[in-house]
Amino acid sequence: MTGLATLLLSYSGFVGLALAMDRHQEQAELPALNSRRKIGWRVLGSLLLVLALMAAIQAEGTSVGISFWLGMLSIAGIACALMFSYAPRRVLSSAAVIGGAGVLAWLNGYAG
Repeated sequence: MTGLATLLLSYSGFVGLALAMDRHQEQAELPALNSRRKIGWRVLGSLLLVLALMAAIQAEGTSVGISFWLGMLSIAGIACALMFSYAPRRVLSSAAVIGGAGVLAWLNGYAG
């Protein structure tokens, strides 16, 4: 389950980082953000990517976990790019749901 958590948290992290950029805010039809909120999106995205790394290391060990995380980053990045291309207005809600599912999957794997 923690492998799945890595993918889901990575996707949400990339969306958070993307929404810190003006172009992607326009695509998602969000109101213009001030610099403080942009920093908040960057911090949230970075935090989610670090959580994804922690989940990967927990699932696979340190050396394989980092390689696994990099592979999941590639898949999550493609998914994020496709979402911004084909359904940009739904990207924020999808990231919230997927991020929540990722946290639950990680906690389920952590407890099990």
